[in-house]
Amino acid sequence: MPEYKVIWIHVNMSWTDGEVQDIPLATETINGYSREGWEFVSLVPGTNAQTYHGVFVTLRRN
Repeated sequence: MPEYKVIWIHVNMSWTDGEVQDIPLATETINGYSREGWEFVSLVPGTNAQTYHGVFVTLRRN
């Protein structure tokens, strides 16, 4: 049965139209978990006052 993990990563992103932005901390974090056997499932932006400056990442491993 797979094991799931949801983490929140605090990041600040600028609000520019039509530009691709790197999110180095999220990228490094996801790559680190991948090296430990976790599979990336999703990345979702925070939507309320406490999580507005961050993203939720869901990971899975068997």
